[in-house]
Amino acid sequence: MKEINMTKAISCMPDKFITMEMVELAATEHRPELVNYLPEKYITSEILDSIFKTDDYGWRSWQLSKIPEEKRNRQICLRAIKAEKSNFPDIPEKYRNSDILESLFAHRNFMHYLHLIPSSSWNNGTVRDAIYSLYRDVQQNGGYRYCSERYEQQFLYETSVMLSFVPRQAKDFRLWKELIHDGRIATMTIDKMMPKCFKQAAYYKEWAIRCIKEVDTRWLDYDTVWKAICHKTGNLHGIFDSYGHYEWFSKHADDAMADKAMELEPNLFNKLPRRFRTPERLIHTLEVKREINSYNFHLEPNLMTEEVCMALARRDSFYPDIPSERWNRELVEYFTEYGNSLYWLPQLPKKLQTRKLAEKVIKEKPQYFHYLRMEFITPEMSRLLCQKDQDNIRHFKERVMEFQKYTGLQAEFYGCETDFEHIRDRNDSR
Repeated sequence: MKEINMTKAISCMPDKFITMEMVELAATEHRPELVNYLPEKYITSEILDSIFKTDDYGWRSWQLSKIPEEKRNRQICLRAIKAEKSNFPDIPEKYRNSDILESLFAHRNFMHYLHLIPSSSWNNGTVRDAIYSLYRDVQQNGGYRYCSERYEQQFLYETSVMLSFVPRQAKDFRLWKELIHDGRIATMTIDKMMPKCFKQAAYYKEWAIRCIKEVDTRWLDYDTVWKAICHKTGNLHGIFDSYGHYEWFSKHADDAMADKAMELEPNLFNKLPRRFRTPERLIHTLEVKREINSYNFHLEPNLMTEEVCMALARRDSFYPDIPSERWNRELVEYFTEYGNSLYWLPQLPKKLQTRKLAEKVIKEKPQYFHYLRMEFITPEMSRLLCQKDQDNIRHFKERVMEFQKYTGLQAEFYGCETDFEHIRDRNDSR
């Protein structure tokens, strides 16, 4: 049997034929649009409680004005404004605040309702919500993608109109500080709509934390720069890429700030002022659990102490040029234990190679065998290597020649087997 939609049935029925039993049955369907069709005598508190029992307010619009004003409680008003912004004028003035206003601002094009908002309902939070809503409308209309200046001007104009309805205490410096801190609107845009009376040291320091390269260095102090570099690594790049900001850093930064900078962005070690580029700080930088781009991470020879080399081995991700005089037996043992990638092997002087290292190479990284001294590769090892890859035969020319002289076979037979099908298909005279 097809389910009956009582709400729809009542909507098509003259008022004189509607009964309380019908209304009660329709109310159990929890369709808010039912209030549009009910005679006032049937809109009781019990019926409203039944209609709005669930949070699902559906997609159909409904009119709050159909409900007697004395029965419009906060919950019903909130449901009404979420369903349709045109219900706002019918919300009792005492409810036009907090979550009701937040729901109004969630709709687009709310500007023509601003005069209905009581002055006492405005605070920093509601003003912020309104500004973000206007900013979202601009973005949804295509702003900042095709004609950024035009849409920014539109946003600035609408915001200035909206702020004209806001009492002074709700748009004090805290509002602008929170807008900058949230980071949802470009600071340059905030700067264009912010009153000049607030553009003092506290404002520029908050701006510097958000994007330090946009703020003149005369507004900077140690605490502000510390907060800025902790806020995002982009601020560190802004400092190091700007001559004026780099000069400030060179003069005012200390070891703690330099260490913090390297913890956050170790790739900038080469750009540190010279007095901060020490072996101790380099070790601290290498121990940071962040990715380092080895392509741009060049180290001066005087920084390559034995302790730094050991730190490189512990990190085992890349190896800058290690001075040949730095290598010794103890360092080779350390690298053999910790440098499991063996990326350092090409730099190791062959005279310092050990049998323990050779065994590790053959076992774990056989592709690096050609860096080893031949005396560490036994005939059995060489045969196994050639068996894995015939291209390795070129690294054992003397042994291959002895093999050919002793067996009379071709070089390709050294260390491996060649099946009959392969020989038959060669089409040569061998």
